[in-house]
Amino acid sequence: MIEPITKALTVAGTTLTFGSFSIKGVLGFNISILYKGEQTLYETERQNFSFQTATTDVVEYQISSGDRFSMKDTAKEYTLEVSRTIDDLSGWTELHCDYISGKEF
Repeated sequence: MIEPITKALTVAGTTLTFGSFSIKGVLGFNISILYKGEQTLYETERQNFSFQTATTDVVEYQISSGDRFSMKDTAKEYTLEVSRTIDDLSGWTELHCDYISGKEF
């Protein structure tokens, strides 16, 4: 079961660089609307980031809440922090992350 996950991450994954190691993850992103329980005419949006990673990597490197990592695209390097992890029985772990910062090259 591990081989298809590794292959999928190699083909479609983005490199996530933690302090002394790197793993691959597939970016997930959505936006939720927050109202904070009060009457308002304005919507407040929250961007939610997550990465699908191999559970074997999460266990091997003991990735947990509070761990920071970086990732790059063609224009910026982003810093994110793991807010929680969710494992499933198929060998995937979803890392839910908070955006910390981004800087252009």
